[in-house]
Amino acid sequence: MIEDGSQTGKATAWWSQRGAARWMFLVAAVLIGVAATAVVASFRSVADDNRRAQLALGTFREQAYRLSSIEWQAIAQRRVDPELREAAVSARTQMVRALATANALDPQQPGLKTVAAHRVRYTRAVEKELSLLAAGRFEEAVEIDENMVDPAFAALDRATTEAVNINDVLAEDRIRAAETTSLSATAAGVALIGLLLFMYNRAEQEVRISEVQRETLRQSEERFRSLIRNSSNVFMILDSENRVSYVSSSARRVFGHPPEEISGAGLCELIHPDDLTDVKAALRRCARDHNEIATLEFRLQRQPGRWIFIEAAITNSLDDRSVNGIVMNCRDISWRKEMEERLRSLSLRDDLTGLYNRRGFFTLAQREVGSAARSRRELFLLFADLDGMKLINDTYGHNAGDEALHLAAKAFRRTFRDSDILARMGGDEFAVLGERTPGARSRTIVARLRRHLAECNMASDVPYEVALSVGVVLLKAGAGTKIDDVLAAADTRMYAQKRGRQESA
Repeated sequence: MIEDGSQTGKATAWWSQRGAARWMFLVAAVLIGVAATAVVASFRSVADDNRRAQLALGTFREQAYRLSSIEWQAIAQRRVDPELREAAVSARTQMVRALATANALDPQQPGLKTVAAHRVRYTRAVEKELSLLAAGRFEEAVEIDENMVDPAFAALDRATTEAVNINDVLAEDRIRAAETTSLSATAAGVALIGLLLFMYNRAEQEVRISEVQRETLRQSEERFRSLIRNSSNVFMILDSENRVSYVSSSARRVFGHPPEEISGAGLCELIHPDDLTDVKAALRRCARDHNEIATLEFRLQRQPGRWIFIEAAITNSLDDRSVNGIVMNCRDISWRKEMEERLRSLSLRDDLTGLYNRRGFFTLAQREVGSAARSRRELFLLFADLDGMKLINDTYGHNAGDEALHLAAKAFRRTFRDSDILARMGGDEFAVLGERTPGARSRTIVARLRRHLAECNMASDVPYEVALSVGVVLLKAGAGTKIDDVLAAADTRMYAQKRGRQESA
């Protein structure tokens, strides 16, 4: 009895000495979680405002193009009927609203003031043009269109693109800051909670805990489980064979599957086949290196035919007896992926060459055809394809293929004017739409391009020579001219030339 009393006294002393430390760890973990949640929420709120401001700028740009189409239609008809007038007022109103929305969401964005100034100049020029048309003064309206409306629209489009790019950079910076804060806080919280669980385990092994102390421990564990259960993240523990031994109950809400479906080897069956190899590789790296903390993204099947994007932070806790596994902290980032895709669709530039992309080409080319039809200017459309691109990629690698595209883009820039529309249409195909100078013929345009391409080849130190097959169409644009038809004709001529060269070779 004396020995039992002594052991009870030791247990009481042990817990009285360490009780404050246990609570300090728990409170610190909770405070880290609360503080991190507040900081992340703040970053994400600002980033979301940036994204919404970008979408508002996208709406603004669409309405600006709509107003441009309206004024072009009025010029083509030589009059302004009530329907066109109403449509122009609607487009201007929606431009104002969209810009006001962007300003409200991101008032510190310096590019928006420039956009606002260019919008005022452009809409005033359009209104003046429409007023002249309504008064029957067609020639003056055409002069206003060429000297005021078109330059104002070009300046507005550039300013809008710059504002969208600025917002994109700001949003990405804030999202990265939020993600870094979230991962750091989660790692700190998991470390503190793991240490706390270790202390509980050690206490149970060394002393007999009184009924009151066991109740305190039960309440602490219940609070921990509640935090995990109500978290927007899913926590999983995997053994050394990558079998899932624990899944938090939030899996049902985030993944759309109950924990029992994911336990064991069920997780691998839900991961997209294209991503499964990368996930297994990351788990192997973490199992080998106890200091490794891997972060990766993969797709997980929520419902048959529907995939969500998951971001996971993987930590090795195999040596931690309270965990004895690899911890995966997962969260759904599908909303972010959807937002990034929508923003990419607004871009008009090709990232690799800096030329316009296919979307940018068609957007600007159709407008140029309409302008040429009004002013009775002649245009040319050139379509080109890099010869031997597959051979370059197979022989020297895809980096060499990218360098070949850069070299071709350089030759195009040297050959054509800044006012011409230069685009990489995708893969190894390029297109140019420009104004035909008096006396210029197809062979003249092609010869000039080949001369500049030869100069670029000579100045380059790459072990191959870049060559082009080219097709050119000269056209007098009319009201019914479609850029798709002209591009198809140039494409046909280009392939005819390519086949001729292959046959002669």
